[in-house]
Amino acid sequence: MDKPLVLLIHGVDSDCQEFDRYLTSYQLMSATSYQEGRRLFEQHFFNIRVVVIDLGVEDGQGASMVEDLRAISSLPEVIVCSEQKDVNVAVHCMKVGAFDYLVSPFSSEMIQQSVFSALDNMDYLKKIQEFSHSQLLSQVSLEKRLRESTQLRGQKLKDDASLDVADLLDFFPHPDSRDPKFDAHLQGLVKQRLKEEHEKNGKAKILLVEDEHVYRAMMKTMLTDLYDVYEADTLDGAVEQLSSSVQFDVVLLDIFLPDGLGTDLLPKIDDYQSDVEVIIVTAFDLIDKAVQSIRGGASDYLNKPVLKEDILKRVKGALDRKYLRQILPQIRDDFVENRLTSDEKCGILDRLSESRRESGKTILMKDIYDIFRNLRQTFIPDSVAVPDSVLKNGLKGFVDSLEQRFSTPELTDL
Repeated sequence: MDKPLVLLIHGVDSDCQEFDRYLTSYQLMSATSYQEGRRLFEQHFFNIRVVVIDLGVEDGQGASMVEDLRAISSLPEVIVCSEQKDVNVAVHCMKVGAFDYLVSPFSSEMIQQSVFSALDNMDYLKKIQEFSHSQLLSQVSLEKRLRESTQLRGQKLKDDASLDVADLLDFFPHPDSRDPKFDAHLQGLVKQRLKEEHEKNGKAKILLVEDEHVYRAMMKTMLTDLYDVYEADTLDGAVEQLSSSVQFDVVLLDIFLPDGLGTDLLPKIDDYQSDVEVIIVTAFDLIDKAVQSIRGGASDYLNKPVLKEDILKRVKGALDRKYLRQILPQIRDDFVENRLTSDEKCGILDRLSESRRESGKTILMKDIYDIFRNLRQTFIPDSVAVPDSVLKNGLKGFVDSLEQRFSTPELTDL
């Protein structure tokens, strides 16, 4: 069995240049500048399993390097190594797609454990399937830029899912997607829809889990004018609140509580309530806890003491993320319906067909319905596969035929 391929991107005089001695169990590829590492990543990302990147590498730009690599591919896990013992930098790297954040001094055991965990965490075959549905077909992605502008970078396709209109520009780079005016229009639309969603939902419900009475009272005072605030001072109290009939929007969660760690609650929150944003709030400036929290499902990490302006900004950002997940499907549908021509829609389906064929699958009618919603009224079941003879000749003729038949008066009157 081939050794997993690990890409090392490190500075010439960095402690990270010793990593090749720690990782003898792996096939290694090295770069001593970020641009060189980026070039190697672009050429070999389909084979690379893990990237280990030095935050201080020559010509690098801090956490933005993780964002840049993630924009190219979501396949390999990224481990960030740094001399910066700054929890905010660590949190930012994790939020934009890093798997781990390690702080010097580095040890052989530390590096080996992190790389092993990254490989163990990576459901490689599933990610390959997801990739064949999206990024392999085009590096131009309006959806990616939309996620960047709304901090929803981590979204993934479901395995074996039908074509999702969320990935339109991964399949077909519409000319408008390169127009800054169009980007501004789209972001303006998102902003307006978010505002409407905030107004429609009224006062959001916040669960504040904090064991120190004085601090809990202070934070509640900061939030009460804008939100309905519920309180708990223990893990058991938090579970009791989450098990109640109240549907919470955001949980502000302390780490160190009398009956356990708040981070232990993270993987269980979905068992009680779905679609809840979690912000860790703690007095301890611990990078390992911050990394564990973001990896465990928290969307943000905030150090005490907090200012009112800061906590209100973080809570609003969490609500934006929650509401955005609710409004994106309609925005995507509007984009398909109003921005793409019939030829462009068929181009998307042809590209999807090619991808499916490479993985031994085929186009289904539900894929066509996702793009041509009016054709749902032809009543052909979603699960029917499009014949190979149709695919060989291109889908445009097939779709045109369906549209023509559907537009015939005697058929539409049935």
